[in-house]
Amino acid sequence: MAIVAWQAIGTVAPGAGVPVGGMETAAWTFATGLARDERWRPIFVARSTQRLPNTHPTGVTIAAHVDRWMPVRRAVASALSDRPVRWTPRLIWQVFCLAITKPFRAADPMLRKPDPRLAKLDPPDVWITMGVNAESAGVIATAGDQQRPSLVLVQSNEDLNPRFADDPHFTSKYGVQSADVMFAIRNATHFVCQNQWQCDQLQKHFGRDSFLIRNAIDLHHFNQLRERFGPTSPRDDESNASSTLPFDQRPVDVLWIGRFENFHKRITTAIQIARQSPSLKFCFIANPSDPAVEADVLADPPDNVRFISRVPAKEMPNQFAQAKTFLCTGDPRYEGFPNVLLQAAAMGTPIVSLADFDQFFQRSGAGVVCDDPRNVPEVLSEFVTRRRSVDHSKVYDYLETHHSEPVICRHLADLLDRCLDDVR
Repeated sequence: MAIVAWQAIGTVAPGAGVPVGGMETAAWTFATGLARDERWRPIFVARSTQRLPNTHPTGVTIAAHVDRWMPVRRAVASALSDRPVRWTPRLIWQVFCLAITKPFRAADPMLRKPDPRLAKLDPPDVWITMGVNAESAGVIATAGDQQRPSLVLVQSNEDLNPRFADDPHFTSKYGVQSADVMFAIRNATHFVCQNQWQCDQLQKHFGRDSFLIRNAIDLHHFNQLRERFGPTSPRDDESNASSTLPFDQRPVDVLWIGRFENFHKRITTAIQIARQSPSLKFCFIANPSDPAVEADVLADPPDNVRFISRVPAKEMPNQFAQAKTFLCTGDPRYEGFPNVLLQAAAMGTPIVSLADFDQFFQRSGAGVVCDDPRNVPEVLSEFVTRRRSVDHSKVYDYLETHHSEPVICRHLADLLDRCLDDVR
């Protein structure tokens, strides 16, 4: 089976300088988990600026489509999406370079048609694609052309915005158009949703059934990281043995992870919370997204906030290990289920969130949900000063039962078996 995650090369090649978010993490976790399951031989398809070895120590086969102009194309696309467009000398030079090299570069795949980049591969038994978008439509068209089943792993809740079905001219904030979404939804063989809301939305507005398979986390990997440090006590809910660092030695009071934008991760909301919490030390891992938002935030940042532009995926657990709390300001209209919640919980880092995604906090006890952002500073302070704590043993048991990689990937492998049976 082939998992197509065009933007996820950073999970395979950390030195590629490509941001790794929830979608990329999920794709790679499923690939490595299926490789360990041994019923399926996963092929991981992604764009890269350089050739990579086909084999990987995890057992996943890497099919890297080399696009040396990928960073420039991304930068230009991001800049041209702004209104009004700010024509900087750098942007003008990048547009010029793309224009003069166009005759020597492969043409972009046609929308909703078989993708020639995928046609070069030996046809897998099943195609898997991440999200409902134009690139997924290309994967689904390729699968149809090869008479292979296709499986869509729904990501953002915005993938299932009912306006895609109601308005043929609708374009989402991500630039996804109705025609691409509706093609994908009508032609995919099966859908996998991250949460029950997505399952209900897909059936209600698009008339498609789906399977609920929640996000997975490699708890074995996190266990190995925790073993580097000795426990502070046999069992202590405040400075717990499951935490990577003793609580008092964690140098960051509050960790936030997201992008410089205001509609999904909502960095300005997090900045406001930091301003209202002057006694707490914040670390923001903020990937580039909207240059205007980035300029606005960095023009007058709070004194208690430290910014990090990028962290390699393999180093992310260490970021959680150094934080006393994790702040989640994601908007449930655009999130699916944030993988960062699983990572924070696995590292024993209490979470304060503005929403309860898929009732995760209600079920796991991994943190506190604050419907009103004005209450967040006080709750953060309570965690940092240990006036409030979470039962890490309960949280870990929940993760092991409902989100551990072997359990989740077993469900996905069963579904892949079903996909294959459907076409036999």
